Amino acid sequence: MKALALYSGGLDSLLAIQLIRNQGVDVTALFIDIGFNGLGVREEKLRAALAPTGADFQIVDTREQFIKDILFSPRYGYGSAMNPCIDCHGNMFRVAAELMQPLGASFLISGEVMAQRPMSQKKAALQSVLKLSGHADLIVRPLSARILPPSLPEREGWINRDLLEGISGRSRSRQMQLAEQFGLTGYDTPAGGCLLTNQTYAVKLKETVEHGETEVEDFGALILGRHFRLPGGSRLVVSRDEQESKEILSRKFSRYTVLHPVGFPGPSALISANASDGDLRLSVSILLSYARQAPREGGIVSVGGLEQMAKPDITKADASMYLVNKD
Repeated sequence: MKALALYSGGLDSLLAIQLIRNQGVDVTALFIDIGFNGLGVREEKLRAALAPTGADFQIVDTREQFIKDILFSPRYGYGSAMNPCIDCHGNMFRVAAELMQPLGASFLISGEVMAQRPMSQKKAALQSVLKLSGHADLIVRPLSARILPPSLPEREGWINRDLLEGISGRSRSRQMQLAEQFGLTGYDTPAGGCLLTNQTYAVKLKETVEHGETEVEDFGALILGRHFRLPGGSRLVVSRDEQESKEILSRKFSRYTVLHPVGFPGPSALISANASDGDLRLSVSILLSYARQAPREGGIVSVGGLEQMAKPDITKADASMYLVNKD
């Protein structure tokens, strides 16, 4: 017997996997990448947290499909920001269900807990997710299974319902007990997770869409830095710390040009690849204004690999007028 698990890297999904593995069921943990998971999500971290369970691991890239089908037209609406949680969870189950036959699995599991989250895990919301999934009777929620109607795997004896949990509510005391019992460490904190629940991020997302920037790469850039909208319509992203600078320099961008200082410490940045000459000059000046030790007479900045001399002819205070928000 084999199951596919929706795996976020958090404790609840790890516990759900472990509870099913304890019954001798093989599990493949699926990290469904919708593109809004932040910089903290890395394959090696996900694998390390999962390792004690003995489950297999697979990343499923659904970024384009999620943006096209879910993000802008959720049937059940948004949460407090731009988070279509119910539609997103239903979509994840649909994606996972399509992989059941290719991966030889018989049912699906997740770490959802009854009444833990105000929008997506109330009883009615959990039922809505089942309807959206298209495979309601094959979904098991091991952490709350004993207070939910029995699913097909439970009724047919594929798994023992009595060995699952009946957790409800926002307290995580039982989860912490189980984590210690199973020796699970290295998982994400409950405060982490989807950027679509973040109000500051939602402001940037809405502004990006208003300017017709709706590609996967556009939304990926939103994770990084301070965002400026320049007079010619270009978007400028200036890193806030060394980690973001490294991220900008390590990625490949087709819709953005990379800027970074040469010979002096300072932030890296992205500017729309189709930026006007005026916006490009302004972007270099803004980058210099954020450099802690930019030479007073100017400095060399790499613009898409081409080095050019630039002068810091704008202050950080003046640059703030172009900020999308004040984060």
